[in-house]
Amino acid sequence: VSAVACPSSPPISSVATSCHRGIHQFRGLALGTIVLGAAGGGRPVLDIYEDFQCPACAAAESYVGDDVDALVAAKSVEVRYHMMSFLDQMLGNDSSVRAANGGFCAHEQGKFLSWHDTLFAKANHPKNEGDGWTDAQLRTLAGSAGLDVPAWSACVASGKYAAQVTAANDLSLKGGVNSTPTFQLNGRKVDLNAALNAGGLKAYVEANA
Repeated sequence: VSAVACPSSPPISSVATSCHRGIHQFRGLALGTIVLGAAGGGRPVLDIYEDFQCPACAAAESYVGDDVDALVAAKSVEVRYHMMSFLDQMLGNDSSVRAANGGFCAHEQGKFLSWHDTLFAKANHPKNEGDGWTDAQLRTLAGSAGLDVPAWSACVASGKYAAQVTAANDLSLKGGVNSTPTFQLNGRKVDLNAALNAGGLKAYVEANA
């Protein structure tokens, strides 16, 4: 899809929350970035730009999602998620913003990846582009993702991650990302078809990092 989105529990390095050199950054990370895997470890960096409503992102996740999860679990790569929300304007709803906000609140509980994978699962992703999710549906998915739903709901209602959600989208656009999904390895765009032909994303990352 063309475009053209601070947890208290995880380590502070896992989400960018402060300003540096005129743009919102923390340790070189753009505000709104969720970092998993080998966070801050000087390892290869895999940047992932997605919009929760994006059907192409859901399709890509069905092919490469398990590989990303494996890279995160192995802590061999720093995986940076930039959850964009440009589709809200295109589709006339606010589901991308609400889902991204829910992602930050899931990250408070150390379960962003579970939230991410649950929303992109075929059974849970909107059947028609623009359908989005209701608040009730997102709460149900929070439960499916293994979250403490009352705590997650309170976090979502507080709106405390609004700046991070906005920055994740705006800074990605300003950085030249104009379509989702976009994967970058050490700053260079990854051709997902080439990665799949090379044995999968995990093998591609390990071979090209």
